[in-house]
Amino acid sequence: MPLLQKIHSVTYSTFPSFLDTSSNYIEWFQRKSMDNFYTKLSKSQHEKVTILHIGDSHIQTDISSGTARTELQKIFGYGGRGIVFPYAIGNTHATYDYYTKSSGNWEYSKNTQRNPKLPLSITGITGLSKDTNASFSIHFRKNQQTLHPDFKKIKLFCSISDSSLECKLINQHFQKYISPNLNNQFTYEWIIPDTLNSLKFQLNKSNTLQKQFEIYGISIENTEPKGLLYHSVGINGATMQSFLSQKLFEEQAKHLNVDLVIFDLSTNDLAKGSFNKKTIEHKLTQSIHRIRNAAPNASIIIVGMQDSYLNNSNIENAYHYSNFIKEFCKNKDIAFYDYFTVAGGRYAMKKWNDSGLAQNDLIHLTSKGYKLKGELLTNALLNSYFKYVNLKKDTLIVQQKETSASSLSTNTDLTKDQTLLETKKENSLIDFDLPIDLEEKQTSNPTFEKINLTNNKSETYKVKKGDTLMKIAKKFNTTVSALKQKNSLKNDALSIDQKLSIP
Repeated sequence: MPLLQKIHSVTYSTFPSFLDTSSNYIEWFQRKSMDNFYTKLSKSQHEKVTILHIGDSHIQTDISSGTARTELQKIFGYGGRGIVFPYAIGNTHATYDYYTKSSGNWEYSKNTQRNPKLPLSITGITGLSKDTNASFSIHFRKNQQTLHPDFKKIKLFCSISDSSLECKLINQHFQKYISPNLNNQFTYEWIIPDTLNSLKFQLNKSNTLQKQFEIYGISIENTEPKGLLYHSVGINGATMQSFLSQKLFEEQAKHLNVDLVIFDLSTNDLAKGSFNKKTIEHKLTQSIHRIRNAAPNASIIIVGMQDSYLNNSNIENAYHYSNFIKEFCKNKDIAFYDYFTVAGGRYAMKKWNDSGLAQNDLIHLTSKGYKLKGELLTNALLNSYFKYVNLKKDTLIVQQKETSASSLSTNTDLTKDQTLLETKKENSLIDFDLPIDLEEKQTSNPTFEKINLTNNKSETYKVKKGDTLMKIAKKFNTTVSALKQKNSLKNDALSIDQKLSIP
């Protein structure tokens, strides 16, 4: 079956009315921003496509990124589980689908420490042991079923030198050591006969030169060069500066052959103080520079921060950051995901909490909430991929919205009754779930052209008492972001009798 025929949007596990799914796209100013990733994605049946998702506590649990991994692999192939880490070494929790154990004496450093003693790896954490009897293990939870039968390649990222202790994988069927193949200066590699739910590694000393062992992470992959491989790396409390402290990032990332980097760090940078544009811009610029050094051809997406609260006070910086990254990405030829708007905009976190989707700290989500976040990210990637393969123009998708938030929010059963918009492209049928209010607008061969916001005819509306941009957007079947761009508004403030052009 041709790949495009397999594409379908993910059905949301829950669909609260405050979401703005009309904005749920990966957006860019220049098509080349996503060229590498979407070109590779179209070849996933024959080539491996690799995503690296970098984040903080929202990513360490891996529920949202894990949901995206699972849903995307159903379409583009099972390239691998990606990087895991024996977090028991660092006295912290693992992800939703596995837990870890360790024995012996271990030291560790994390990217959240002010002066880490060990060189930090791509995972943001490094473990070290001089104990020749030390071990560590990864145990996947059977009820999550995140391991595909083809995941038989094990890559161990570690220090490899004459002074390094040996590390061998224990074959659980026979309780014997399996010696690895040396892949490069950072990785050992095993090909195992069967996918194992548990992986145990044992340190060993065979000569007097061997002194210690450093571990950086373990990648679990398929054995064929195809499918989608989705790595997610996050450390609780991490900031952009934390990422910049990972000295081994460039060298190790080069071995991953990354096609897309999702940069999902901002919460801990923005939680306190006023919005310092100069500081944020400097750290983002440095971060993008490091990513491009490590993966010069990779596409990059910067993710907006979700509305949050600190000590019951709304974090206004999340709103400012949402606007800032659009300007920043335009100047850097980078794509962005306006998750702040998609998740409901400012003050929406209390709605997430009332709906059982956010924890009481009003920063972190519940498992149900993180799953929804992962579904939104998946559909954003798919929505934009669908438009990418159908649009040939160079500049596209910023502020290009096909539906209104109002029409989506009035039907909370949308996910049960979603219709498929069928369109022909090169004589093949493309099935792709689009918002239900497009059903009346579809044509036999719909095209998606860039909206000229400056030349389109529009009507004028005079602001009345009690009006907000959201109310006006709903009234005229448009979006807040489209209204703001049409009228060159820098914020949501309105005044009575103010005249607005309606796109």
